[in-house]
Amino acid sequence: MTERRKYIIFNAGAWLATLVVGLFVMVLLREFGSKLNARREAGALLAKARTQVRAGNTSDAQRSAVNALAVSPAVAPDVMKLFGGYLLGMPVLDERLRQAFDTEKAPDTVLAQYELLAGRPEQALEPLFAPWQKPSRHRGRANSGEGSEVVQGRRRNGLNVCPY
Repeated sequence: MTERRKYIIFNAGAWLATLVVGLFVMVLLREFGSKLNARREAGALLAKARTQVRAGNTSDAQRSAVNALAVSPAVAPDVMKLFGGYLLGMPVLDERLRQAFDTEKAPDTVLAQYELLAGRPEQALEPLFAPWQKPSRHRGRANSGEGSEVVQGRRRNGLNVCPY
């Protein structure tokens, strides 16, 4: 093989490598740009939903927030913070947030924050006794000040049932 042929092969390989790297960089930039645009569009939809909630129109706000989640699932924490107290009245948005915060992927702190903001902590929903059993336990504040603990016995009642 002559020197000239080696030079041509080396030059063609270098140009091909440059082309592949350039295409790779262009694809990365395009993906980043599309995610950035989606985040911006979702932010605009959330701003619209916020004004709709303030106007008292929760059904349209729910629709806008669901569309924002569809455009960019990365806005789920923002949706949770903005509409946490309204989630009981927005069942479609609540379901979409539950899908966004998949229990196996999301950290426990995020799930606990979601449940707390949604107004239904998981611990408060689990029953202490079956419907046919005599109520013999109740929940009281934990000594640490966070959460609750199960206490044996009925809760004290301040009412005098029979004052005589």
